[in-house]
Amino acid sequence: MNMNDAPQPRTGSAVNQAEIARRALKTLAERRIIPTPETFTDVYYELAGGRPAGASAAAVIRDVLKDLVRSNRIGSQEANAAFERAQQQDWTAVRDVIDRALERRPGGAAGNWPQTAVALLR
Repeated sequence: MNMNDAPQPRTGSAVNQAEIARRALKTLAERRIIPTPETFTDVYYELAGGRPAGASAAAVIRDVLKDLVRSNRIGSQEANAAFERAQQQDWTAVRDVIDRALERRPGGAAGNWPQTAVALLR
């Protein structure tokens, strides 16, 4: 096997996952990209041949925002703005929107965020 060959993904193979991770780090270095969690994830899935459905943080946030719009806790314009912030990885702004939405429900408070996040993700 040539070290420059693309990885051959095999579901559930820890050895293969480690090899893809090693190659992802090498690719980031070759491209002179800072290895943040986001850049590593992008390159890892590029080398693995695809990203599992719903793997990106922005995709999860999009689904949470859709649920908040459906339950009339935020408007669609506010949700769109928050999603744009998620795509820019401005997580503080996204969290602020979600906190405000949670405070709008009867008996709600931003302090209930963890329980609500778990419920939304289920």
